[in-house]
Amino acid sequence: MPREPMLTTHDLKERGWTSSMIRKLLPEHDDSRENLLDRKYGEVKLYLESRVLDAESTAVFAELLEGAIGAQERGSKARQTRLQKIEAGIQQLVERFGPQHLSEPISPEEVQRLLDQEGNARLPIWQHHMMDVDRYEYEHNHLGRLSRKQRSDLQHQLDAKARTFLSGLYPSVFKEESSTDVSAT
Repeated sequence: MPREPMLTTHDLKERGWTSSMIRKLLPEHDDSRENLLDRKYGEVKLYLESRVLDAESTAVFAELLEGAIGAQERGSKARQTRLQKIEAGIQQLVERFGPQHLSEPISPEEVQRLLDQEGNARLPIWQHHMMDVDRYEYEHNHLGRLSRKQRSDLQHQLDAKARTFLSGLYPSVFKEESSTDVSAT
C-alpha cells in the first residue's frame, strides 16, 4: 500500500507558510526523518499532505496568510526605506568631504626628496593622506552599520575624491590618471 505524500517544513514555507502558521495550524508533525543535508539542524519534520490541504482550506489559514504577506510587504518597504536613507547618507558624506579634511600637504622639499630617493612619491603621499580619509569617515559616519558593499562603495567614492584633491596639491606627482588606482601602486 503506497504511503500518503508528506511535506517537509521547507515545502510548507515554499507554499507561503510561516513558522508561526505551522505552530498554530499544524502543532504536531506526523513523522520525521534524518536531515541528510545538514545534521546540525536535527531531524526534518514531515506533515501529511492531506492535513496540510485541510489546513490550507480554512478561513484561519487565509487570514494568517494575508497577515504574513502584509508583514512581508511592510518589511520589504522598511528595508527599502532604510537602504534609501543609507544611500543618501553616503552621498552626503562624500559631498561634504573636502580638502579641509586632509592634513597639511607634504612640503615640496619632502616631495622632491621622495622622488629622488624612491623614484615615485605617489605611494608615500597617498599613505600619508589616506589616514585623513579614514579619520574623516570614522568621525563623520553616523549611518550606523553598513553592508560590506556599502562600506566599499563609500570608501571608493572617498578615495576618488581624495585623488582629485591630491592631483591639485601635488600636480607633479599625481598627473591626470585615466583609471590607475593610486592605492594599487
